[in-house]
Amino acid sequence: VRLPSHSLGAVAVCRDSAYGAFVTWQEGASSSGILRAQHLGPAGDVDPQWPSTGVLVCGTPSRRSQVGLIADGKGGAYVWWLEGVNPVAIFAQRLQPNGTLDPRWPTRGRFVGVTYGGWSPSVLEDGRGGIFLAWSSIPTYDGTLDVNTVLVSRLGPNGLNQTGWLSQNRVITLPYALHFPPALALTADDGVFVAFAAWSEDSL
Repeated sequence: VRLPSHSLGAVAVCRDSAYGAFVTWQEGASSSGILRAQHLGPAGDVDPQWPSTGVLVCGTPSRRSQVGLIADGKGGAYVWWLEGVNPVAIFAQRLQPNGTLDPRWPTRGRFVGVTYGGWSPSVLEDGRGGIFLAWSSIPTYDGTLDVNTVLVSRLGPNGLNQTGWLSQNRVITLPYALHFPPALALTADDGVFVAFAAWSEDSL
């Protein structure tokens, strides 16, 4: 996929809808690298429509502790990553089937929210070409224990919140407990289930 002259960091892979795969990776120093992605065909060959070195997903040098991607169901893919060190910023970007960035999305990537270092967001294709994202916010001490919230966002192919969703991230828990990273599953009516574990004074 890639034989650079410098180091590679975090890497992720997902399947496409035609027996191929999308791959993304942090390239360069772990503290100041860039992010690239590539599309492979069923035989493992590089998609001729994509740059041979991979598409530049984010050229801003930064520390990225985690990367991930998911097919959009329309021949493209969404890439997400965690950037920085506590607070850790969550970014996302959409790649078009021809190996270019979707011009409707910010070149830098769409800022989604912040989370705690070491925690991963949950990302799920929504069945309409968009994605659901859910994550736990950074805990703060309330005098007894650390508390935080779980947030959910739904982004469409245009990089904006899907119709019917608030322009802001949706907070689905109150800050009365420590909520660990959530998991997502689609519902039958165009919604999403959000599951999470919580640690509160009641469980001490």
